[in-house]
Amino acid sequence: MLASLTLTVSVLAGCGDDPTGGGTGTTDEQPRSTGDEVLAGSMTELFAQYLDSDTVSEFERDVLERAAETGTIPQADYDEAFTRYQQCVSDLGYTETWTKLPSGVNQVTPPLLDSQEAADRYAEQATGCATGTIMLIEALFNQQQVNPDLLSDSRAVAVSCLLEGGIVDASYTVEDLDRDLEIPPEASFDVSDPAANACLSSAGYSIAVQ
Repeated sequence: MLASLTLTVSVLAGCGDDPTGGGTGTTDEQPRSTGDEVLAGSMTELFAQYLDSDTVSEFERDVLERAAETGTIPQADYDEAFTRYQQCVSDLGYTETWTKLPSGVNQVTPPLLDSQEAADRYAEQATGCATGTIMLIEALFNQQQVNPDLLSDSRAVAVSCLLEGGIVDASYTVEDLDRDLEIPPEASFDVSDPAANACLSSAGYSIAVQ
């Protein structure tokens, strides 16, 4: 079994300036942080950070205004954001497949394309579709679902999930995760196990097993 690891950098991956720009998973867009360990003091505070930005779309602003009032992004709002993204991708002629994770987030599998040039073009166009629809909403919804403590270190989020699922023993640390993800086939746990893969995916890690 061969495995490859790609770390998808979330738009909420760490401390930073006000949100700017866009892009699916590789953007510099980051929230203001209250410190080195958490993204914000509460989910409501995290949602409100983006309402100060003039880069959010009208759809995103509507979702965030409701979320700032209630303290949560409902599944229905996430699903609507994903539907808008999928319609855009479909209109461009691409057929993606996806799996709904236990968190309620959809894990997308890109279409099979016949060249690197085609893959690059797809990535650019999919990023355009995600901007203003799913990119920001998914990042925030995912934090709400899998990271209620708003830990800024994605490794800590992954380890917490692995521990809660009984996938690793109680002594497992972020340093252990670093070592395991250097060579996934030799990890101390089965990275292809659906529960383990869901933990890694929810923290921003994408592992392809061949």
